Amino acid sequence: MSIKQNIGRIAAGSIAALAIAGAAVPAFAHTAIQGGATSWNDGHNFYVKDTDPDSHSVYGNWAISGGDGNDGRLNNSGGYNTTASTWVSGDIISVRACVDIQFGTDDCSGWF
Repeated sequence: MSIKQNIGRIAAGSIAALAIAGAAVPAFAHTAIQGGATSWNDGHNFYVKDTDPDSHSVYGNWAISGGDGNDGRLNNSGGYNTTASTWVSGDIISVRACVDIQFGTDDCSGWF
């Protein structure tokens, strides 16, 4: 096998390894589920999905590195099977999901 063929194989292997690594889920992704609410992040994007066909809207909270522990809230009042999203400045270290209970105590997950 020639040096040119070896270099080509090494380059192809390196490109394949980079493609696989780039497709991996970030180590800092988090997901929280509570009742009819699901919240998650993928990097700096934060999402909240309503997963229950009831009369309750849902919301999610996030915490960022160096923040005060409850650094943001995203409401989703779009109804069943809708997802709201926002970009978050800072590294998200924890999320939680909540069902907004009108005239009652909201039903929230723990922080994940």
